[in-house]
Amino acid sequence: PGAELHRAERSAVPVEAARIAYEAIADTFYSFTGITSVSSSTSVTNNVLRARSIVFGVSGVVSVLGLIVGTGVATSVIRIGLYSTGTDGLPLSLLLDSGEIDCSTNTRKLVTGLSLPVGAGSTYWVAFLSGVATPNLSAPNAMERLPIVNSSAAATTAALIGHVSVAQAYGALPATWPAGTALQTTVNAIPVPLIGVSR
Repeated sequence: PGAELHRAERSAVPVEAARIAYEAIADTFYSFTGITSVSSSTSVTNNVLRARSIVFGVSGVVSVLGLIVGTGVATSVIRIGLYSTGTDGLPLSLLLDSGEIDCSTNTRKLVTGLSLPVGAGSTYWVAFLSGVATPNLSAPNAMERLPIVNSSAAATTAALIGHVSVAQAYGALPATWPAGTALQTTVNAIPVPLIGVSR
């Protein structure tokens, strides 16, 4: 028994070290999981509200939303938001809107001073809506797709998707996710978000 306890204590050390390391990372930026490569610049279609789900590993407060502009385009703008998840597994209610972000220069764009409590293990949706000129942003070249059940079609209909989208005129993000959501298999049509979570 003593030897078994000793082995158990030793095996717990890497797990604890991994937890500490993960929590340190969680104090910087979250982004989508499963990204294997990122483009330097991808055009994002205007007047289309797009979103992908994200799960935070720790509870905290989202204080920063941002992205990376690969190629600045004069007058191009975008908004980033976080939505709750409905019973159908798709975006539901707006929780946070970054406000308008200028995408005219090549740089990392961060909106600070935000405050949205989020729970560990809960699913949220990161949404993007661009307008005016078309922005060029860093986006995933390849990423794991999500198993989503589309309850609006049939309870047994499932598709591996990259994101969801719906037509939406540029402006403040809608308080409720609009009807007519389409499941998209592509992943490079949605930017790479930078989400700061403080604890």
